[in-house]
Amino acid sequence: MKAKLLLLFFLMGLLTICVELPSAAGQKVRPGRCPRPTGFGTCDERCRSDASCPRGQKCCSNGCGHACTRAIFG
Repeated sequence: MKAKLLLLFFLMGLLTICVELPSAAGQKVRPGRCPRPTGFGTCDERCRSDASCPRGQKCCSNGCGHACTRAIFG
């Protein structure tokens, strides 16, 4: 019984992760590239895709989470 309960919680956790991950299909990627993270930023997920950021910014890794950051061109 204990093993079945643990398996149930594990499967529920996997389902939660799959539901929360953003799908790359159909999302427009803005031009430019993200700067290379310098160390570890906050682990907050402040954006999910480029579309969730203001114009001229991209959703980039900050070393732990993601945040809207000015795009680099060239």
